[in-house]
Amino acid sequence: NAEDTHTNIHRATDNNSTLKYILLWTEIKSFYFGHGHRPFLLHRCPVHHCVVTGNRTLVRPVDVAAIVMNVWVLSNYRKTIAMPDRREYPNARMVLWSGEAPVRISGSASLFNGLADYTVTYRRDSDIVRTRGSVFPRASSSESLTDDEPVAESAINKTRMAAWFVSNCNFAPSFRRLLVKRLQQHGVSVDIYGTCGSLSCPRTDELACYRMLEANYKFYLSFENSLCNQYVTEKFYNILRYNVVPVTYGLGHELTGAPKDAYIDVFDFPDVKSLADYLLYLNSNNTAYNQFFRWKRFYEVSEHFGPRHPFCELCAKLVSGAIPGQASRKYEDFKAWHSQGQCIRVRRNRRLRQFLGMK
Repeated sequence: NAEDTHTNIHRATDNNSTLKYILLWTEIKSFYFGHGHRPFLLHRCPVHHCVVTGNRTLVRPVDVAAIVMNVWVLSNYRKTIAMPDRREYPNARMVLWSGEAPVRISGSASLFNGLADYTVTYRRDSDIVRTRGSVFPRASSSESLTDDEPVAESAINKTRMAAWFVSNCNFAPSFRRLLVKRLQQHGVSVDIYGTCGSLSCPRTDELACYRMLEANYKFYLSFENSLCNQYVTEKFYNILRYNVVPVTYGLGHELTGAPKDAYIDVFDFPDVKSLADYLLYLNSNNTAYNQFFRWKRFYEVSEHFGPRHPFCELCAKLVSGAIPGQASRKYEDFKAWHSQGQCIRVRRNRRLRQFLGMK
């Protein structure tokens, strides 16, 4: 709470006068870090001389080293949340944080032109890369199994073919509902969970839902709402932790670290029928299906892009002075950097229209 944060700030200040203060201009749960100085210790940040607060009254503007703004929140609530004024915070580095697909804010992206000193996004050309997860080789070769050891029979006892969890029934730029419909038309059995389907699994017990998927289903349809370069949500990483094969649009999935035999890429097929035929083949051939889990001998899945939370990296850069003192030229036209040419418009993409059977 605010009182605890106030106490933490002043206690930390007493201990170290060189602390860097990070002000959260927009509070949002996706930061998943915490307030005060203690989170930097809990997250084992190599450099931890920083304090986070979302209360603008707890720190003098002149002492603020960085202001973190969530792009989506400011875009949607720009009438009620004003942009920070550099003149009021003369020593602050402006940090734009975005985890959403560009299509969700493209109409207001120009609001941020010339504002950012730094960006935190899922894109690999951001100053700090923050993805929803990563896949990397196991630290010790002794953890992996030899090729001649048997692969777990992941298909045993699975009685259902494919599941799709979807809560937003509105139009999605990826046309994922149409893709699911086409798969069903070609014989793929898809159970739809959530407000858009007839089945349900309580979101309050996510672990139970994933275990249910692993026990009963061979495939999970991991279709993003937008088709944008490198845009991969937590759904993909979460399902990789279980013995269920994700079927996904492979835009940037090669950058996740996951090997190609960990998932099925829609773009590897000329049309929906070919994709459906392949899923039906795997559904009837347990030996071929089980090959999709061999990679787990040698790789593991993390919930972060790297070993540290992005705020650890931000703190280190603030302490070292690595962040530029004025808006980076790269972001003078933030809209161009963030949005232009980043997403596929299905109706304008001939190959995807043909793939989906659209006129």
